[in-house]
Amino acid sequence: MTDNRKRILWRLRTVQGHLRAIGDLFEAGETCEEILIQLKAVRGAIDAIAAQLFYDQVERSKQVICEEPSLNRRSEELERLVKLYSAWKQSSFINYNTVSKGACSRAAAFPTKLQFFEDI
Repeated sequence: MTDNRKRILWRLRTVQGHLRAIGDLFEAGETCEEILIQLKAVRGAIDAIAAQLFYDQVERSKQVICEEPSLNRRSEELERLVKLYSAWKQSSFINYNTVSKGACSRAAAFPTKLQFFEDI
């Protein structure tokens, strides 16, 4: 397992724990404001995980697109990546505007690394 995958798995497990803790807060009768604050933190963590997953895929796809000898394979990979980008950008749980403005540490570099998508 790569270091990035280990970090993603660690983040996923952290989110699981955080969600369990939010459930405990809810059961204990904590205020709506406190629960919403904690849910916002979980959403931010999920956004960061999704951003990392997408960034990792871009790096893998970039290698195929730039180095694959088969034009068909390069075209298929580019099409796959464009579809993935569109789904990522439109996803209901990922706020692209927040992520692209650097809300999570890894996503801050996305606008420059992914500029070629904006031109398509």
